[in-house]
Formats: sequence, structure tokens, C-alpha cells
Amino acid sequence: MPAKKRAPTSGRPKFLALASSARFIVQSIIASGFSADAVDGFADSDTLQYAGECLRTRLSRCGSLSDDVYQDCQALIEKNDYAALVPGPGVESCQAALEALAAHLPLAGNRPELMRACAQRSSLSAYLQGVDGLKTLPKRDLWVRKPAYSHGGVQAELSDLTDLNKNGTKSSEWTPYMAGTVVSQLFIAAQGQAKTIGFSTQWQSHHNPDRPFCFGGAVNGSDLHQDARHAAQQCADRLSQALSLRGLNNLDYLWDGDHLYLLELNPRLGSSIQLHEGVLADGLFAAHWQACQSLRAFMDEWHAVEPHVIRAYAPIYAQTPWLIPAGFDEWPEGTADKPDLDSAALRLSAGQPLCTVTAQGDSMAEALRLLQWRMRQLIKAVDRQKQV
Repeated sequence: MPAKKRAPTSGRPKFLALASSARFIVQSIIASGFSADAVDGFADSDTLQYAGECLRTRLSRCGSLSDDVYQDCQALIEKNDYAALVPGPGVESCQAALEALAAHLPLAGNRPELMRACAQRSSLSAYLQGVDGLKTLPKRDLWVRKPAYSHGGVQAELSDLTDLNKNGTKSSEWTPYMAGTVVSQLFIAAQGQAKTIGFSTQWQSHHNPDRPFCFGGAVNGSDLHQDARHAAQQCADRLSQALSLRGLNNLDYLWDGDHLYLLELNPRLGSSIQLHEGVLADGLFAAHWQACQSLRAFMDEWHAVEPHVIRAYAPIYAQTPWLIPAGFDEWPEGTADKPDLDSAALRLSAGQPLCTVTAQGDSMAEALRLLQWRMRQLIKAVDRQKQV
């Protein structure tokens, strides 16, 4: 087995972020006073700006990472002294590559096999029996089917029992369909202990009626009552102890106004951390890194606080086939994940992501109004390119 690199012993630690889109991880690392390189599927202008070096890797049709990431990461590992590899969204689909990389470099996160295993909601239910306020999704005629290890709901679709019985569950994840609001819980875990950092509310995009579950955005905060928050904390406690979770994790629920229904556990850094950055003086990633080193004592030194600023973000998907010309610069304030258009135009098929729009305000309503206005301004600016 190849020797695993040792973490730097002096100077400012440097990390390697690996995700379908790594910009928010790189920014969080930097906000904690560290430095970062990245391997991701877009190499957008923001990641290029913040990362010391960024390599673009191939994505699958589901938007997840492929096993190509091994060679891409190795190219950077061989010439850098990284403290750890930081996995993010998209790594669930490349477990073999992640395990091979973990032989060379420590992971700032959970074990590779755990990331893949947690994609199955049914494997978690045994640990959550008896949690007050947590209900099991009732079996119904309509189900939501999505390819295994995909994320963001890009290829999720409604199906029925006939399809479920015919095709089985080997290559897809099946969830009973139920109306409600998706709420995400960001928590940090170390040595069997968990603390909730905050909640966020998600919604689906309506840019494509054939993809009704595609991620449409999120805002920090939720309307969960105290009993529901207590139930969520119980879930985080039990799973952290049972699975030996480390660092920042996300639990997603369906909320019907009275009860929570577990949707999934994402045992790695998720994009919602950008909504909660600032709640810890030393930065979220600094806490994540400490937790991954099993340093439990620091968790007694802080508690979750309600954010003073409400943040929201939403991806912009191509409404139709879009051609974004080289040099396009009509980006609204708060636009992130912008493509690199310095020297070449960008052609997108309908439904492909262009960038992310962000906004903040003193209230959820204010943040969402500003977010929607910026989204409309950007879509208008892109549409004007067709008339030039």
C-alpha cells in the first residue's frame, strides 16, 4: 500500500477540495484562514479566483464525479503538501477512486464506504426508531425515483408501483411521494456527539416540467417548531453515535407542518454551508477539520446561534439552448459560480446550469425578493444576447 502523506507540520495548512462544484468548499476553507486547491466539474471563474489551482474533471450524466478524479487529484497531490482531501457533492459515485485517494492523503470527512452506504434511506431507519416527532413516509401509489448516487434531483422523476415492481431498486433510489417542504439540518459530529449549526429551507426549480424535483435553491432558516427541532437533534445524535460520523453533515427532511420525515443523510460537506458561514468565529471549515481529527473538546465551547443575516441562493438553469458570448459581463451583484468566458463562448443545452445567484437580507422575505429579482435580471440579460 502506498504511504499516506502526512499533514503539514508548519505554516498555513492547505487542502484539496473535491466535488462536482467545489467553489463553496474552497471559500469556506479560505474563510477559516487556510488555503485550497480544487478538482471539480466546472472550474468556474470564482473557483479559479479563490483556489490556488483548479483542475476540471469529467462529470457523469447525473452530474456526479467519475473515477477519473483519481488521476486528476493525483496530479495535484504529487506536487503539493496537502493536510487532507475534502470531499463534497458528487463523490458518492466514485467510491473506488475516493478509497484509493484516501490511501495517499487523509480525508477531511467520513469514510468513503459510509458516504455510499448512507445514500440508502432504509439503512438509517433502524437507528431512528422511537424518535418523537419523526415519522416514516407512508407507502403510496406515486414514488420519486432517482438514479443511485445522483444529487440535486436533476434526474429524479415521478413513477408508480408498477414501475417499482418491474425495475426493482438496484440502480435507483425510491422514495414515496408526499407533498411538503424540504428542510435541511447542518450539524457537526465528533466522537459520537452532534451539535446542530442551523436549518435551511429548500425548494424545487420549475424550469423543466419533466424534472420537477431539480434543486431550485435554499434559504437559511425554517418554520420548524421546537418539537421538530428537538426531533432533528435526536436524529443527528443517534446517527453520529451509530455511524461514527465526523465533521459537517446534512440531514434532509420533508416537513408537513406537524412532523418530520427523513429523506436522506449526506455525510460530507454540502452546499448549504454557504448559508451558515459566519456563525463560528474561526469559520465552519476550521470546526469541520477539528471534528475530523476527533477533537471533541472544542464542541463545548460554542453553541448554535440564529443568524443575524438571512442568506439565500439559487442555481440558474438554461431555459432554452443558450449561447453565452465570450466577454459577457452582465452578472447581477451576488452572482457566483460564473463560467470562465474570458476567451471563449459557452453553449448550454436547456436545463444545464449556468451559475448561482445569491442574496441576503434582514428577513427571509427580503432575501428571497432580492434573490428572485436578481434571477430575473440575469435571465433577461442572457435573453438579450439572442437579439444582438
